[in-house]
This record gives sequence, structure tokens and C-alpha cells, in this order.
Amino acid sequence: GDIQNAYLTAPSSERYYTICGPEFGPELIGCKAHIVRALYGTKTAGKDFRNHLRGCMEMLGYKACYADRDLWIREAISDERVEHYEYVLLYVDDCLTIGKRPMDQIIQIDKYFPMKPNSVGPPKLYLGAKIGQLHLPNGVNAYYFSMSQYLHEAIRNVEVNLSRKGLKLLKKASTP
Repeated sequence: GDIQNAYLTAPSSERYYTICGPEFGPELIGCKAHIVRALYGTKTAGKDFRNHLRGCMEMLGYKACYADRDLWIREAISDERVEHYEYVLLYVDDCLTIGKRPMDQIIQIDKYFPMKPNSVGPPKLYLGAKIGQLHLPNGVNAYYFSMSQYLHEAIRNVEVNLSRKGLKLLKKASTP
């Protein structure tokens, strides 16, 4: 899922002010206003949102992975009383849950950070990678990541930039 209005949920660690214009109403034109929420594009907005999200994840019982601070892990017990782990991958406002009941995980996070309505469901894309499900010969269902869409877009960007300079990619090259 995608968290909606991500930065606007986080308190700002910096002190920002603005001079009110007509959009604030005639009685406030020219007054100074203290901005208390993180503003997209400022130096600290990403850090402020990440810190705010971290507090929520810790409150929900998740711990950040030492190797990757965007991977959150917590112990869980299934309905069959089997111990397992639940995972949440967070990258800015993108959220991917992995567990026995991933929708329950999303619903918990959604209480604190509302998700964009059409973004919740079985994963299709995550950080530019296509996600799909396949059935293995041993009967196990598994997910896969495919970078094909990301690579096609990256190659297209290179081709566009080269064409602006009157150049193009070789059709066949002897070395990478």
C-alpha cells in the first residue's frame, strides 16, 4: 500500500514560517504562521517522516532489521499456534507486508497512517519491480520480483537523453 499524505503526518524537526496570503482569509493576510508539519522538499522532511513512522512501527511491536532499517520484523503466532515472523518493508510511503495475514498488518498500520484506497491489495509493484505469484512444482506458492519494467523505463530514459545529443544505443555490442 501507499501511505497518503505521508509527510503531512510527521511533525517537523525544523522551524519553518510563512507569511499568510489571501488563501488564509482576509483577517490573516500578512500574518506570520508557524509550520508544524514536515514539508515535502525540505532537507529534513524525509527524516522527520521516517522517525514518525518508526515510532508507530515500534508501538505495533516491530523491530527494525540491523542490516536494512527499511525492513521491520515482529514475532507472531498463527491460528494453529505456530510461531513465525511477520515482515513489513517500508520505503518512504511505500508499504509491503509479508505474513500469514498481510491484510491484518496493513489494517494495523492504516489506523495510524491511512493508505491510499486503491493501493491496498495483493502486490503488483514495489519500488519499480513487478511482483507476481507462481506455483512451484513442490506445491508451494511463492512471489517473485521482476525488474523488467524498471529496466525498460531506464533504457527508454537513456535512449531519450542520447537522442537529444544526436546519439543512440548500439544494437549489438561486443562488451557490456
